[in-house]
Amino acid sequence: MAHLSEAPQYTKLQKQSTWNRFKNLLPFSLRQSILFMYERGGVLFFALNHPGYLKEFNYKLSLIKSLLKEAAALLPDLRSINDVKAFVSHQALGTEEKDSLSDYHYTENSQATFSNLATTPEIHDKIEEIREIIHCNQKPF
Repeated sequence: MAHLSEAPQYTKLQKQSTWNRFKNLLPFSLRQSILFMYERGGVLFFALNHPGYLKEFNYKLSLIKSLLKEAAALLPDLRSINDVKAFVSHQALGTEEKDSLSDYHYTENSQATFSNLATTPEIHDKIEEIREIIHCNQKPF
C-alpha cells in the first residue's frame, strides 16, 4: 500500500498527510481549533474556527515555528515551508444547517386544570384565553 501512496498523482494526499502529522505535534488547544491547512508560496496557512484561537496561535507562533523546523528534519514535505500564518475561516466545513426554532414542536405539559381566581373581568378573560390555548396545544397534529 505504501508504494501506491507514493505515486505522483497522490502528491497532494501525501502533503495533506504530512500536514496532519505536523498538526498532531501542536498543543491540543491549537489542534482542536484548526479547520484545515494549505500551502501557498512556501507559507503554511492554518484556517482557524474562532478569533480567540487566532490570538492564541499568534501568541504561540515561536513554538509552532520551532516545531516546524524540528519536524522538517523528519518530514521532507515540510522543508519547503518558510513561514506560518493563520486566519479565521467564517465558513465551517462539514456543518449542516440547523433547523429553525419554528420546526420544533413541544408537547404541552399542563392539563389546564387550574382555578381562575381573578377578580377583574379583564384578567379573568385573559386567564381563560390561556386555558383555551393550552387545550389547543394538547391536540395532536
